[in-house]
Amino acid sequence: MAHILLIEDMAGVRDALDVVLTFAGHRIDTARDGEEGLAKVKAGSHDLVICDIVMPRKDGTTVIIEAKAARPALPILAVSGGAGGVTAKQALLVAAATADRTLEKPFSRDDLLTAVRELLPSNT
Repeated sequence: MAHILLIEDMAGVRDALDVVLTFAGHRIDTARDGEEGLAKVKAGSHDLVICDIVMPRKDGTTVIIEAKAARPALPILAVSGGAGGVTAKQALLVAAATADRTLEKPFSRDDLLTAVRELLPSNT
């Protein structure tokens, strides 16, 4: 069982991912925006971060850069469906430079769980 931080501004998406990951046996901590998420990264002991890219207050790319500066070994999965004139592919192309893996929304439950499994250390 891993401790996963889910940073996602859309409540419905956040809740759905929380259910899928909890059902898979993980302990989930959530954040509604980049500022809250980054504070939790710096204060927490998460095994993995799943971070949306297009968010208010602090975008996901900035969150990932600052999270990696604070905790370089922390695996991060960037997810995006695009918004505000930015396509998901554009958002994830930028995020791929710092995130450990990316997933374009919408993605399947299996794709999410495969990415999580691949990013988690073997002892979690």
